[in-house]
Amino acid sequence: MGECAVCVCEKMTSAMQVLCVFCTLMHVTSGYIYAVDDVRPGIVSGGQIVGWGTGGAGYVVASSRLLRVNYRGIHVRNGKSLLLRDLVGLGWTRVACNASAFGMCSSGLGQVFPVRLPRVSDAAGETLVGVWSGLGCSNSIGKEVVSLGVYDVSACDVLDENVDVVWCDHSLYLTTKSEVVSWRYWVLVLTSIVLVRGLGFNVQRLIGGQTQPQWLVLCAGVAAFGLVVLDGTAMYVTREDLVFVLATEVYILCYLGWHVSNWLQKVDENDDPPIFNLITGSLQLMVCRLYVSAETPYNAVLLVLLVTRVWIKIMRESTWHQSTLVLDALYLSVYIELAFMYNRQYLVGIVAAGYYAGWLLVF
Repeated sequence: MGECAVCVCEKMTSAMQVLCVFCTLMHVTSGYIYAVDDVRPGIVSGGQIVGWGTGGAGYVVASSRLLRVNYRGIHVRNGKSLLLRDLVGLGWTRVACNASAFGMCSSGLGQVFPVRLPRVSDAAGETLVGVWSGLGCSNSIGKEVVSLGVYDVSACDVLDENVDVVWCDHSLYLTTKSEVVSWRYWVLVLTSIVLVRGLGFNVQRLIGGQTQPQWLVLCAGVAAFGLVVLDGTAMYVTREDLVFVLATEVYILCYLGWHVSNWLQKVDENDDPPIFNLITGSLQLMVCRLYVSAETPYNAVLLVLLVTRVWIKIMRESTWHQSTLVLDALYLSVYIELAFMYNRQYLVGIVAAGYYAGWLLVF
Protein backbone atom coordinates (compact mmCIF):
# COMPACT_ATOMS: atom_id res chain seq x y z
CA MET A 1 0.00 0.00 0.00
CA GLY A 2 2.76 2.46 0.98
CA GLU A 3 4.57 3.18 -2.31
CA CYS A 4 1.44 3.25 -4.45
CA ALA A 5 -0.39 5.43 -1.93
CA VAL A 6 2.44 7.96 -1.80
CA CYS A 7 2.42 8.20 -5.60
CA VAL A 8 -1.30 8.95 -5.48
CA CYS A 9 -0.78 11.57 -2.76
CA GLU A 10 1.81 13.42 -4.83
CA LYS A 11 -0.80 14.14 -7.50
CA MET A 12 -3.15 15.92 -5.10
CA THR A 13 -3.45 19.50 -3.92
CA SER A 14 -1.52 20.49 -0.81
CA ALA A 15 -4.51 20.18 1.53
CA MET A 16 -5.42 16.78 0.15
CA GLN A 17 -1.78 15.65 0.34
CA VAL A 18 -1.74 16.25 4.08
CA LEU A 19 -4.88 14.15 4.54
CA CYS A 20 -3.67 11.42 2.21
CA VAL A 21 -0.20 11.09 3.72
CA PHE A 22 -1.69 11.10 7.22
CA CYS A 23 -4.02 8.23 6.36
CA THR A 24 -1.19 6.35 4.66
CA LEU A 25 1.29 6.67 7.54
CA MET A 26 -1.23 6.07 10.31
CA HIS A 27 -2.98 3.23 8.46
CA VAL A 28 -6.27 4.74 9.63
CA THR A 29 -9.06 2.22 9.30
CA SER A 30 -11.70 4.90 9.74
CA GLY A 31 -12.16 8.47 10.84
CA TYR A 32 -13.94 11.77 10.47
CA ILE A 33 -12.50 13.52 7.43
CA TYR A 34 -14.69 16.41 6.33
CA ALA A 35 -17.04 18.69 8.20
CA VAL A 36 -20.38 19.35 6.52
CA ASP A 37 -21.80 22.85 6.10
CA ASP A 38 -24.99 24.07 4.47
CA VAL A 39 -23.49 26.96 2.53
CA ARG A 40 -24.00 24.91 -0.63
CA PRO A 41 -25.99 21.76 -1.38
CA GLY A 42 -22.84 19.74 -2.11
CA ILE A 43 -20.35 18.65 0.53
CA VAL A 44 -17.98 21.58 1.04
CA SER A 45 -14.62 21.55 2.81
CA GLY A 46 -12.48 24.67 3.03
CA GLY A 47 -14.75 26.42 0.55
CA GLN A 48 -14.18 23.71 -2.07
CA ILE A 49 -16.69 21.15 -3.28
CA VAL A 50 -15.58 17.66 -2.29
CA GLY A 51 -15.11 15.46 -5.36
CA TRP A 52 -16.03 11.87 -4.64
CA GLY A 53 -14.09 10.31 -7.47
CA THR A 54 -10.88 12.36 -7.47
CA GLY A 55 -8.32 13.82 -5.09
CA GLY A 56 -8.04 12.98 -1.42
CA ALA A 57 -11.73 12.23 -1.02
CA GLY A 58 -11.68 9.83 -3.97
CA TYR A 59 -8.62 8.04 -2.60
CA VAL A 60 -10.13 7.53 0.84
CA VAL A 61 -13.63 6.68 -0.37
CA ALA A 62 -12.37 4.14 -2.91
CA SER A 63 -10.72 2.14 -0.13
CA SER A 64 -13.66 2.36 2.29
CA ARG A 65 -16.20 -0.29 3.14
CA LEU A 66 -18.88 2.01 4.54
CA LEU A 67 -19.48 5.74 4.24
CA ARG A 68 -21.72 7.67 6.62
CA VAL A 69 -22.70 11.33 6.38
CA ASN A 70 -24.60 13.12 9.14
CA TYR A 71 -24.47 16.35 11.12
CA ARG A 72 -21.19 15.20 12.69
CA GLY A 73 -19.41 14.99 9.34
CA ILE A 74 -18.29 12.20 7.00
CA HIS A 75 -17.36 8.95 8.72
CA VAL A 76 -15.33 6.42 6.72
CA ARG A 77 -15.17 2.77 7.81
CA ASN A 78 -12.67 0.32 6.33
CA GLY A 79 -12.98 -2.74 8.56
CA LYS A 80 -12.77 -5.91 6.50
CA SER A 81 -15.04 -7.78 8.90
CA LEU A 82 -17.61 -4.99 9.12
CA LEU A 83 -21.07 -6.44 9.71
CA LEU A 84 -24.00 -4.21 8.78
CA ARG A 85 -27.15 -4.57 10.85
CA ASP A 86 -30.62 -5.03 9.36
CA LEU A 87 -31.20 -1.30 8.99
CA VAL A 88 -34.49 -1.68 7.13
CA GLY A 89 -35.85 -3.66 10.07
CA LEU A 90 -34.70 -0.83 12.34
CA GLY A 91 -36.72 1.77 10.42
CA TRP A 92 -34.18 2.99 7.86
CA THR A 93 -35.14 3.55 4.21
CA ARG A 94 -33.08 1.60 1.67
CA VAL A 95 -32.55 2.43 -2.02
CA ALA A 96 -30.05 1.10 -4.55
CA CYS A 97 -27.23 3.56 -5.19
CA ASN A 98 -24.30 3.05 -7.56
CA ALA A 99 -21.07 5.04 -7.84
CA SER A 100 -21.45 8.12 -10.00
CA ALA A 101 -19.28 10.79 -11.59
CA PHE A 102 -21.87 13.41 -10.59
CA GLY A 103 -21.95 12.78 -6.84
CA MET A 104 -21.25 10.24 -4.13
CA CYS A 105 -23.62 7.83 -5.84
CA SER A 106 -26.67 7.84 -8.10
CA SER A 107 -30.03 6.46 -6.99
CA GLY A 108 -33.70 6.70 -7.80
CA LEU A 109 -33.72 9.82 -5.64
CA GLY A 110 -31.24 11.51 -7.98
CA GLN A 111 -27.61 12.34 -7.28
CA VAL A 112 -26.49 11.94 -3.68
CA PHE A 113 -24.34 14.91 -2.60
CA PRO A 114 -23.91 16.23 -6.15
CA VAL A 115 -20.55 17.50 -7.39
CA ARG A 116 -21.44 19.02 -10.75
CA LEU A 117 -23.38 22.24 -11.25
CA PRO A 118 -27.07 21.55 -10.65
CA ARG A 119 -29.83 22.47 -13.06
CA VAL A 120 -32.35 24.91 -11.63
CA SER A 121 -35.53 26.10 -13.35
CA ASP A 122 -36.39 29.77 -13.37
CA ALA A 123 -39.90 31.21 -13.09
CA ALA A 124 -40.54 30.62 -16.81
CA GLY A 125 -39.62 26.95 -16.49
CA GLU A 126 -36.40 27.31 -18.43
CA THR A 127 -33.40 25.35 -17.15
CA LEU A 128 -30.48 27.45 -15.94
CA VAL A 129 -27.00 26.00 -15.64
CA GLY A 130 -24.05 27.39 -13.71
CA VAL A 131 -25.88 28.97 -10.77
CA TRP A 132 -24.16 26.89 -8.06
CA SER A 133 -22.43 29.90 -6.51
CA GLY A 134 -25.75 31.61 -5.83
CA LEU A 135 -27.63 28.55 -4.63
CA GLY A 136 -27.64 27.87 -0.91
CA CYS A 137 -29.82 25.63 1.20
CA SER A 138 -31.90 28.60 2.36
CA ASN A 139 -33.16 29.35 -1.16
CA SER A 140 -33.37 25.86 -2.64
CA ILE A 141 -37.08 25.18 -3.06
CA GLY A 142 -38.05 22.18 -0.97
CA LYS A 143 -34.37 21.20 -0.97
CA GLU A 144 -34.70 20.29 -4.67
CA VAL A 145 -31.46 21.43 -6.27
CA VAL A 146 -32.21 19.82 -9.62
CA SER A 147 -35.23 20.75 -11.73
CA LEU A 148 -37.89 18.54 -13.33
CA GLY A 149 -38.90 17.05 -9.99
CA VAL A 150 -35.59 15.27 -9.43
CA TYR A 151 -34.58 15.35 -5.77
CA ASP A 152 -30.88 15.36 -4.95
CA VAL A 153 -29.88 14.31 -1.44
CA SER A 154 -27.65 17.16 -0.29
CA ALA A 155 -25.93 18.80 2.66
CA CYS A 156 -29.18 20.73 3.12
CA ASP A 157 -30.92 17.49 4.09
CA VAL A 158 -28.17 16.51 6.50
CA LEU A 159 -28.06 19.77 8.46
CA ASP A 160 -31.52 21.26 7.93
CA GLU A 161 -33.62 18.08 7.93
CA ASN A 162 -31.47 15.85 10.22
CA VAL A 163 -31.03 13.16 7.57
CA ASP A 164 -28.46 10.46 8.34
CA VAL A 165 -27.03 8.80 5.21
CA VAL A 166 -25.19 5.46 5.07
CA TRP A 167 -23.72 4.07 1.82
CA CYS A 168 -22.57 0.46 1.87
CA ASP A 169 -22.44 -2.32 -0.75
CA HIS A 170 -24.21 -0.25 -3.45
CA SER A 171 -27.10 0.50 -1.09
CA LEU A 172 -28.12 3.82 0.42
CA TYR A 173 -29.80 3.89 3.83
CA LEU A 174 -31.52 7.01 5.17
CA THR A 175 -33.16 7.96 8.45
CA THR A 176 -34.07 11.10 10.37
CA LYS A 177 -34.04 9.48 13.82
CA SER A 178 -30.31 9.49 14.63
CA GLU A 179 -30.06 13.00 16.01
CA VAL A 180 -30.25 13.61 19.74
CA VAL A 181 -33.30 15.74 20.52
CA SER A 182 -32.48 19.22 21.78
CA TRP A 183 -33.40 18.87 25.45
CA ARG A 184 -31.57 15.55 25.80
CA TYR A 185 -28.52 17.01 24.12
CA TRP A 186 -28.27 19.85 26.62
CA VAL A 187 -28.84 17.52 29.56
CA LEU A 188 -25.97 15.36 28.26
CA VAL A 189 -23.80 18.48 27.99
CA LEU A 190 -24.51 19.41 31.61
CA THR A 191 -23.89 15.87 32.87
CA SER A 192 -20.62 15.70 30.94
CA ILE A 193 -19.47 18.90 32.68
CA VAL A 194 -20.26 17.36 36.07
CA LEU A 195 -18.47 14.13 35.15
CA VAL A 196 -15.34 15.86 33.86
CA ARG A 197 -15.20 18.09 36.93
CA GLY A 198 -15.69 15.02 39.10
CA LEU A 199 -12.79 13.32 37.36
CA GLY A 200 -10.61 16.35 38.03
CA PHE A 201 -11.60 16.55 41.70
CA ASN A 202 -10.86 12.85 42.22
CA VAL A 203 -7.43 13.25 40.65
CA GLN A 204 -6.79 16.20 42.98
CA ARG A 205 -7.84 14.08 45.94
CA LEU A 206 -5.28 11.44 45.01
CA ILE A 207 -2.53 14.03 45.18
CA GLY A 208 -3.85 15.62 48.36
CA GLY A 209 -6.24 18.24 47.02
CA GLN A 210 -9.88 19.09 47.69
CA THR A 211 -12.74 16.61 47.38
CA GLN A 212 -16.21 16.66 45.85
CA PRO A 213 -19.36 14.81 46.99
CA GLN A 214 -19.40 11.51 45.09
CA TRP A 215 -23.18 11.36 45.02
CA LEU A 216 -23.26 14.27 42.53
CA VAL A 217 -21.01 12.42 40.09
CA LEU A 218 -22.98 9.24 40.66
CA CYS A 219 -26.27 11.00 39.80
CA ALA A 220 -24.73 12.51 36.65
CA GLY A 221 -23.54 9.07 35.53
CA VAL A 222 -26.97 7.55 36.12
CA ALA A 223 -28.66 10.41 34.23
CA ALA A 224 -26.34 10.04 31.24
CA PHE A 225 -26.79 6.27 31.22
CA GLY A 226 -30.58 6.55 31.34
CA LEU A 227 -30.82 9.14 28.56
CA VAL A 228 -28.63 7.11 26.20
CA VAL A 229 -30.43 3.84 26.91
CA LEU A 230 -33.85 5.43 26.37
CA ASP A 231 -32.79 6.47 22.86
CA GLY A 232 -32.47 2.82 21.83
CA THR A 233 -29.88 1.34 19.47
CA ALA A 234 -31.36 1.85 15.98
CA MET A 235 -28.79 4.57 15.19
CA TYR A 236 -25.83 2.17 15.43
CA VAL A 237 -25.45 0.77 11.93
CA THR A 238 -22.92 -2.04 12.44
CA ARG A 239 -22.91 -4.98 14.82
CA GLU A 240 -19.50 -3.88 16.04
CA ASP A 241 -20.97 -0.55 17.16
CA LEU A 242 -23.85 -2.29 18.91
CA VAL A 243 -21.62 -4.78 20.74
CA PHE A 244 -19.31 -2.04 21.96
CA VAL A 245 -22.16 0.16 23.19
CA LEU A 246 -23.75 -2.78 25.03
CA ALA A 247 -20.38 -3.70 26.54
CA THR A 248 -19.97 -0.11 27.75
CA GLU A 249 -23.41 -0.20 29.34
CA VAL A 250 -22.58 -3.46 31.15
CA TYR A 251 -19.26 -1.95 32.29
CA ILE A 252 -21.06 1.07 33.75
CA LEU A 253 -23.67 -1.09 35.49
CA CYS A 254 -20.99 -3.27 37.07
CA TYR A 255 -19.17 -0.30 38.57
CA LEU A 256 -22.42 1.35 39.55
CA GLY A 257 -23.44 -1.82 41.38
CA TRP A 258 -20.00 -2.03 43.01
CA HIS A 259 -20.23 1.56 44.24
CA VAL A 260 -23.78 1.19 45.58
CA SER A 261 -22.86 -2.09 47.29
CA ASN A 262 -19.90 -0.48 49.05
CA TRP A 263 -22.08 2.45 50.06
CA LEU A 264 -24.74 0.16 51.57
CA GLN A 265 -22.08 -1.85 53.41
CA LYS A 266 -20.44 1.40 54.55
CA VAL A 267 -17.12 0.44 53.04
CA ASP A 268 -14.57 3.24 53.31
CA GLU A 269 -13.90 4.43 49.75
CA ASN A 270 -12.27 7.71 50.65
CA ASP A 271 -8.84 6.45 49.64
CA ASP A 272 -9.67 5.48 46.08
CA PRO A 273 -13.31 4.96 45.02
CA PRO A 274 -14.31 3.13 41.80
CA ILE A 275 -15.93 6.35 40.58
CA PHE A 276 -13.08 6.87 38.06
CA ASN A 277 -14.22 3.95 35.96
CA LEU A 278 -17.86 4.96 36.22
CA ILE A 279 -17.00 8.46 34.97
CA THR A 280 -14.92 7.19 32.06
CA GLY A 281 -17.54 4.64 31.04
CA SER A 282 -20.32 7.24 31.19
CA LEU A 283 -18.33 9.70 29.06
CA GLN A 284 -17.61 6.95 26.54
CA LEU A 285 -21.30 6.04 26.31
CA MET A 286 -22.25 9.68 25.76
CA VAL A 287 -19.78 10.30 22.94
CA CYS A 288 -20.87 7.05 21.28
CA ARG A 289 -24.44 8.33 21.28
CA LEU A 290 -23.49 11.79 20.02
CA TYR A 291 -21.36 10.35 17.19
CA VAL A 292 -23.73 7.36 16.69
CA SER A 293 -20.74 5.04 16.45
CA ALA A 294 -18.22 3.14 18.55
CA GLU A 295 -15.46 5.12 16.84
CA THR A 296 -15.29 8.74 17.99
CA PRO A 297 -12.61 11.46 18.03
CA TYR A 298 -12.45 11.18 21.84
CA ASN A 299 -11.64 7.47 22.06
CA ALA A 300 -7.87 7.90 22.29
CA VAL A 301 -8.21 10.26 25.28
CA LEU A 302 -10.69 8.00 27.07
CA LEU A 303 -8.48 4.99 26.39
CA VAL A 304 -5.56 6.75 28.10
CA LEU A 305 -7.78 7.31 31.15
CA LEU A 306 -8.75 3.64 31.28
CA VAL A 307 -5.16 2.45 30.91
CA THR A 308 -4.00 4.89 33.59
CA ARG A 309 -6.62 3.54 35.96
CA VAL A 310 -5.48 -0.04 35.32
CA TRP A 311 -1.86 0.86 36.10
CA ILE A 312 -2.92 2.59 39.35
CA LYS A 313 -4.71 -0.56 40.47
CA ILE A 314 -1.71 -2.71 39.66
CA MET A 315 0.69 -0.40 41.51
CA ARG A 316 -1.44 -0.32 44.65
CA GLU A 317 -1.29 -4.13 44.93
CA SER A 318 -4.46 -4.46 46.98
CA THR A 319 -7.08 -7.19 46.72
CA TRP A 320 -9.82 -4.56 46.58
CA HIS A 321 -8.33 -2.96 43.47
CA GLN A 322 -7.22 -6.09 41.68
CA SER A 323 -10.64 -7.72 42.05
CA THR A 324 -11.90 -5.33 39.37
CA LEU A 325 -8.92 -5.72 37.02
CA VAL A 326 -10.57 -8.65 35.24
CA LEU A 327 -13.53 -6.45 34.32
CA ASP A 328 -11.18 -3.70 33.14
CA ALA A 329 -9.16 -6.16 31.06
CA LEU A 330 -12.26 -7.55 29.36
CA TYR A 331 -13.55 -4.09 28.55
CA LEU A 332 -10.18 -2.92 27.24
CA SER A 333 -9.97 -5.92 24.92
CA VAL A 334 -13.40 -5.10 23.48
CA TYR A 335 -12.42 -1.43 23.28
CA ILE A 336 -9.23 -2.04 21.32
CA GLU A 337 -10.87 -4.53 18.97
CA LEU A 338 -14.01 -2.54 18.13
CA ALA A 339 -13.35 1.14 18.84
CA PHE A 340 -9.65 1.83 18.24
CA MET A 341 -9.26 3.26 14.73
CA TYR A 342 -5.48 3.36 14.37
CA ASN A 343 -2.71 0.85 13.88
CA ARG A 344 -2.14 -1.23 17.01
CA GLN A 345 1.47 -0.05 17.28
CA TYR A 346 0.20 3.25 18.69
CA LEU A 347 -1.11 1.35 21.71
CA VAL A 348 2.51 1.20 22.91
CA GLY A 349 2.52 4.97 23.36
CA ILE A 350 -0.89 4.93 25.05
CA VAL A 351 0.19 2.23 27.51
CA ALA A 352 3.41 4.11 28.26
CA ALA A 353 1.52 7.38 28.82
CA GLY A 354 -0.92 5.59 31.12
CA TYR A 355 1.91 4.03 33.12
CA TYR A 356 3.67 7.36 33.58
CA ALA A 357 0.44 9.12 34.63
CA GLY A 358 -0.37 6.30 37.05
CA TRP A 359 3.12 6.42 38.56
CA LEU A 360 2.82 10.17 39.13
CA LEU A 361 -0.56 9.77 40.87
CA VAL A 362 0.48 6.84 43.09
CA PHE A 363 4.01 7.84 44.03
